[in-house]
Amino acid sequence: MEDADTAIGFLRSALIEIPNDPVLMSEIAIYYYRSGQQKSFEEYKKKLEEMPDRSTNLYKFLIKTAQLDDKPED
Repeated sequence: MEDADTAIGFLRSALIEIPNDPVLMSEIAIYYYRSGQQKSFEEYKKKLEEMPDRSTNLYKFLIKTAQLDDKPED
């Protein structure tokens, strides 16, 4: 989990420079998911889903999380 926390910290500092970047937000969410921090993952997932401009990045994120659960059909 330490490596995930380091990556999350780095990405969150980048998010300060580029707020609401869907790519950064989705990567942070993926790290939270992989490290078992489900509550934080859900918070970022919700933020991504609520973004007014749903770019392809949202769908790439959803596909990636479904693959992590071994449920690519979702």
